[in-house]
Amino acid sequence: TMEQTHFSKWLKQIMNRNDITIEQLANRAGVSRKDVRNWIRGRSIPKTAYFVFLLKALSQLTECEEEILYTNASTAIMRDS
Repeated sequence: TMEQTHFSKWLKQIMNRNDITIEQLANRAGVSRKDVRNWIRGRSIPKTAYFVFLLKALSQLTECEEEILYTNASTAIMRDS
């Protein structure tokens, strides 16, 4: 069974709200589509370097400040641990 994490729900919600595809996010963040799919499905969370690239990509795609995204993503990850 697939367990949705706070982080995966957070990421999916941002992507849905801003019509961001897995491919767009993967390309912008410089990661594989498989990585993004695993994050959305709650199978894994981004390693530190990828986390930085992910937030930068989301900031560009959503026009939201990286600091706000960082705070929200970090909070979600902390709730999962």
